[in-house]
Amino acid sequence: MNFLRSVKSIFAVVLALCLIFACGCGGSSDDTSSDASTTASNGSTVASTESDTSSKDTVSRLTDDQIAMAQHLGKWSDKLTEVQTAVHGKFSFLVETDPHHYDLTAAEVGKNAAALSNFVELDFIANLGDLIRGYSQDEIDNDANMRACMSDIFNRFTTRAKCPVFMTVGNHDTNIMWCQKWADHTMQIMPEDHINMVYAPLKEYNGDKMVTGGNGSYYYMDFPDDKIRVVMLNQADDVYDGTKYTSCFKISDEQVEWFKTEALNTEYSVLVMSHVPLDANFTLAATGKTTNGVSNSDAIRNAVEEFISGGGDFIAYLNGHEHEQIEYIDENGRLYMSFKNGGKNGEIVTIDTETRTISTIGLGNAKSRECRYN
Repeated sequence: MNFLRSVKSIFAVVLALCLIFACGCGGSSDDTSSDASTTASNGSTVASTESDTSSKDTVSRLTDDQIAMAQHLGKWSDKLTEVQTAVHGKFSFLVETDPHHYDLTAAEVGKNAAALSNFVELDFIANLGDLIRGYSQDEIDNDANMRACMSDIFNRFTTRAKCPVFMTVGNHDTNIMWCQKWADHTMQIMPEDHINMVYAPLKEYNGDKMVTGGNGSYYYMDFPDDKIRVVMLNQADDVYDGTKYTSCFKISDEQVEWFKTEALNTEYSVLVMSHVPLDANFTLAATGKTTNGVSNSDAIRNAVEEFISGGGDFIAYLNGHEHEQIEYIDENGRLYMSFKNGGKNGEIVTIDTETRTISTIGLGNAKSRECRYN
């Protein structure tokens, strides 16, 4: 076990306990009768200057950022101690995906993810796409508002976060459905928009540890302490013909080549993440129907099988898009996991490469689960 990781985890435990005491998360958060507390925006109580000495001492152990961010945790604060215990000394990260963000005043979406990293030692935060609603229902989904929401969601995930942040764009992030409804493709959110609003600032935020390929919309990051490489793919990088999107579900030949020759050129265990599942046979549990498929996903999957046959270690494919928590094993024996959508739901994921186990703690309405991979 890495010594530095253990020390950081112990420090985070102390901070989490401070937060629980300060916010009344141990069951007192609904008690508003005391004059020695003020009510935060999420309904929890935070000790005021009139608190007794021990309360003031507890609050003083939190940094200014932590005090500011605590209000964004919402119901996630109820599981702080459970999460802190689960991630102690382990490779761990948070997935909050498919927020379909359309309301700039939304209280929690994205902010809860950044806030959690102030109290839990996470290796990174991931959003697996459909950052914006990008639908065709009403005027709210116009291109100007969707662009504003895309920039806002980036800032929500990265402001005051204490770890790397990963993002990828989903099919809704092109706003293609709105454009089709109004037969006006000038309102689409184009690849260069995604570069300017998501990937370029993400590269600046994460620094040189984020190794990009092509136009910067696909990338990987290594975690040497755990000997794990996380690869983020973009399944919508070969769908724009210069005037409109032709699809939202294709990976460019350039990205496939980068994946084969660069991303998989490692002795580390590899975890692949994307918006859409990379198996065309991935089936929705609720309906029994096959989901949208990436037209050339076999190129990625075949590259993974070659990597494994050459002695490489592969962990799993993780994806959003489905709005369901699904665990699925494909015909090659590879594990797929999809995640529940929404800005109030998330999962803390831990990976143990020795036991080849992925364990999660569900936040919000997400369930906890445990999966083994081959």
